[in-house]
Amino acid sequence: DSHDTGRIRSLVGGCETLHRLTAVVQLTYPGVPGITYGDEIGMEDLPEVPYLRGLGCMVWDEAGWNHDLFDFYRDLVALRRGSPFMPTECRRSTKRWSIWRRHGRRPVTG
Repeated sequence: DSHDTGRIRSLVGGCETLHRLTAVVQLTYPGVPGITYGDEIGMEDLPEVPYLRGLGCMVWDEAGWNHDLFDFYRDLVALRRGSPFMPTECRRSTKRWSIWRRHGRRPVTG
């Protein structure tokens, strides 16, 4: 996710399920997740605001937020921070990918 691309909600055609699935992938994949402001509350692109690349301004009025989605993101962040089994690196062989996490000195794969 990047400020140079469309918002997740718009890219998935407004589908809540695909938006959540994308968030799961972002927050469980190795590396630092990039979340554009407003994605966690379900903001969509605003093509009529070209000087902001369609992203629009942050909606600060919480009445306009998708609170269930916000709570979902918060829970995913807590899972990422609190689980010793979240991935820290990604390895690729010629035929498959594996995601690794070290628990102490012992590697755990998934």
